[in-house]
Amino acid sequence: MLLSVGWLAPPSPTVAQVPPVPHEVGPSGEVEEQIDTFLRLSEQNRSKNPELAISYAERGLELANRQEDSVRIAALSMQLGHALADRGKQNAALPSYLQALEKYRELDDFLGTTEALNAAGVAYYYMGFLHLSLEFHLEALAGREQLALEDETAKSLNNIGLVYFGNRDYVEAVAFYERALALKRKIGDQESVTKTLSNLGYAHFQLEEYDVALRYQTEALELSESIGFDRGIAYALNLIGDIERAMGKSQAALAAYRRSLSLYRQDGDQRGVVMVLNNLGAVHRDLGDLQAASKFLLEATLFGREIGAKLQLRDAFDLLAAVRVEQGDFAQALEVYKRSVAYNDEVLGEESQRQLAEMQVRYESERRAQEIELLRRDNAIQEIEIRRGGQLRTALAVGLVLAAMIAALLWVLFRQNQQANAQLAAKKEEAETARAAALEANEAKSLFLANMSHELRTPLTAIIGYSDLLIEDAEAAGAAQTLRDLQNIRGSGKHLMTLINGVLDLSKIEAGKMTLSTTTFKIPALVESVINTIQPQADKSRNQLVVDCPEDIGSMHADETKVRQTLFNLLSNACKFCRDGEVALVVERRDSLDDPRVVFTVHDTGIGMSPEQLERAFIEFEQADSSTQRQFGGTGLGLPISRKFARMMGGEVSATSSLGERSSFVLDMPARVEIPRLVS
Repeated sequence: MLLSVGWLAPPSPTVAQVPPVPHEVGPSGEVEEQIDTFLRLSEQNRSKNPELAISYAERGLELANRQEDSVRIAALSMQLGHALADRGKQNAALPSYLQALEKYRELDDFLGTTEALNAAGVAYYYMGFLHLSLEFHLEALAGREQLALEDETAKSLNNIGLVYFGNRDYVEAVAFYERALALKRKIGDQESVTKTLSNLGYAHFQLEEYDVALRYQTEALELSESIGFDRGIAYALNLIGDIERAMGKSQAALAAYRRSLSLYRQDGDQRGVVMVLNNLGAVHRDLGDLQAASKFLLEATLFGREIGAKLQLRDAFDLLAAVRVEQGDFAQALEVYKRSVAYNDEVLGEESQRQLAEMQVRYESERRAQEIELLRRDNAIQEIEIRRGGQLRTALAVGLVLAAMIAALLWVLFRQNQQANAQLAAKKEEAETARAAALEANEAKSLFLANMSHELRTPLTAIIGYSDLLIEDAEAAGAAQTLRDLQNIRGSGKHLMTLINGVLDLSKIEAGKMTLSTTTFKIPALVESVINTIQPQADKSRNQLVVDCPEDIGSMHADETKVRQTLFNLLSNACKFCRDGEVALVVERRDSLDDPRVVFTVHDTGIGMSPEQLERAFIEFEQADSSTQRQFGGTGLGLPISRKFARMMGGEVSATSSLGERSSFVLDMPARVEIPRLVS
């Protein structure tokens, strides 16, 4: 995502001698000249040697603080913040920006105040504090518009759009991007125009307005090519690939991703490389080329580990696990999925720490504002007392009364502040205790799940595999009795494996460990895959399988694996309770402006259920009644897990039935499932 704060070149390994800070300060003019020299040297070294720029700014700021020179303290604080931000140290840059903001406000420097507000807003954005970032950027925008600074106003508008995008408010993001684009076109900054065009395209893509998104991205690509802006070309191509893939044009998406990857490699942008490698793996999976998909995703995991890109690593391992499942390598799929879960846990842990840090930062900001306001009131009172020092005793008495009132007010505020601090400390302690207990319970559950996977699933996989081999030998030898026994062993093993998988899925869902890995996939291809899998079960029950799925129904964006498993569970359930009858699958798309949906309906002419039996159908480990379980078997987990999967994705599984006649199960899903993500 492009942010209008400049594109920074990597620092050169320049080495220079830094003048020492004198221990004895000379005349005021000489000290001011030395402070200005430090400021100038820091500015000169920002692009070629940021570490040296940081050192010069720190030394100049030390002298300015000794002199209590507010003007130079503000300028050097801004310069130090910029130098630290150039090195990616946003956490360290923020206090410098806030100090500069405080000084500029004391000096009534309106222009400096807007610059410090914008810089602090950018720092909060990169730290993930979107609420605070929006507050600072909106205040900066108001100041820049009042000062009629068109270029700076355009940057603020674009930055506010980015913050709204980070909060997934894409409509507001588009509104601010469009205002920024109009100003940037007027100014004529072509490189900046390409960035905002790409941001606009990406926002329309999130709104599923693919034609509009493609138009903006194509314009951004053409403009970037005309001015030789390689990073803008790479970024636009990657987003064009996303749009083409969402529109079902996999080959066009593949071509765009390949060009984008080549440019990101040339530029040395490792995060861009990992992002596009993930996209290439996904589109090759769409095309059914699992070997190529595996190759790109493995490369993404290697680069991701080198640069610590945890979000991209989680997505890469999610996709790779799905590829391994489709390749039939279930043992490797399990190992890859464990890594995905581990990275997801790290991301969630960091998010919790970030939220706690944001609460602390907001508390400190509010406390600092209170202190500043109290100091201003105190200074105002002192000035009044000085001006009235020579007046009559009655005026002096009034001043003393005012001072006593202010002292009482300060005492009340002090006590309130103490109480607030105590309450905050208690709440933080409670939160930490609860968090520790939750982590301990979560760790115990994770250990239990891992032990179950190793102790039960691995031996069962071996038993089922050996049964298959022995069945082949028995068939070749014509040993009918042995063959029946071996088939019973294999059937029992698969039944037990299904039960264990169901219990593990249910445990993960209840523990909040089950995650979604959303992709865009074609609905007819998904339906065909599920029907091919369920056909043998339908044949075994002598059921006629009827499918009504329009070829032009299009695509949906969701967790393909969980949609497939839910649909399989519903069809399997229908085939199990219907003999010599008909099982039908009807797929339809219900488009609306607010909430487009895809609805899968499974009908069967089976034994049906009474209202009482229907109520128990979605309760774990229960079936319609005991006679049903004895006659048809089953674990009582398929329908409950299917409903939980659907609700995780914003959908629902419902059922209607008539005893002795028929049953209908409906999977109602949003056409696009959204998952909260951090802005990268």
